[in-house]
Amino acid sequence: QDIMVTAVFEELNGDEKSIILNEINYHSHPDYNTEDWIELYVRSGNHNLSKAYLSDRNNNNRFRFPEGTVLKEGDYLIVAQNSASFKYFFPEIDNVIGDLGFNIRGDNEQIRLFDTKGFLYDSIAYSDSISWLQLSDGGGPTIELISPELDGNNPGNWRVSAMPHGS
Repeated sequence: QDIMVTAVFEELNGDEKSIILNEINYHSHPDYNTEDWIELYVRSGNHNLSKAYLSDRNNNNRFRFPEGTVLKEGDYLIVAQNSASFKYFFPEIDNVIGDLGFNIRGDNEQIRLFDTKGFLYDSIAYSDSISWLQLSDGGGPTIELISPELDGNNPGNWRVSAMPHGS
C-alpha cells in the first residue's frame, strides 16, 4: 500500500509570529543600488503564502505573493522592489521574488504582512531617526532584527547589518 506524505501548510496566525519581517533595505547606497527589499524569515511551520500580501503605510501599495509561494521552517525569502537589480548585486541568492511595485521609505514607514484573508499578521513601523539607525539611510547597510524572537517594533531590537549591503 502506497503511503502519501503531504506537508501541512498553516495559515498565518497573528497569535504566533511564525513568519517575521527580518531585514529591511531602504534608500540604498548610490554605488550599490539593489533598490529596496524586505527579507522574511520563517521561525516555525510550513506556509503557503499564495494570495497573502505585503504593503507599506499606503493601503493601495500591495505586493501579492505569487501562486505556489511556499516557505518552510528556517527559510528566508527576499521580496525585492526590482528583482533584476537585486540579483545583479547578489547573483548567488536565489530565494528572491519581486517586483514589489512600490518604494520603501525611510522616514515614518510601516511594512505590513497580511494573511490570505486580508488580516494583518505582522507589522513594523520605523523611521530614519536616531533611534532607528540612521546609518542605513543611504549609507549602505540594511537594518536587521537582532534575533527572530524579539519584537520588531522596538528600535533597540534592530541593528545595522554586519555585512556592508545586507546579510
